[in-house]
Amino acid sequence: MSKEQIVRRIQLDLKPSSIETVERLKEQMEAASYAEVFRRAMQFYDKMQTLSVEGTIIVRHQNGKEVKIILL
Repeated sequence: MSKEQIVRRIQLDLKPSSIETVERLKEQMEAASYAEVFRRAMQFYDKMQTLSVEGTIIVRHQNGKEVKIILL
């Protein structure tokens, strides 16, 4: 069995506000499960870390305004 096929269960303790966020994201993303929300969030964060230079990413809104995001 390859590493990608091995599944491990991870249990998280979340505050009510974090649970609400995960539930909202699950609905917005039309995700099939909470696990899918976390997988997609981790993929996104990993990609942003890879693309960032010195931990900073510049995001440009549709109106042209730029926002600097600092990844810790």
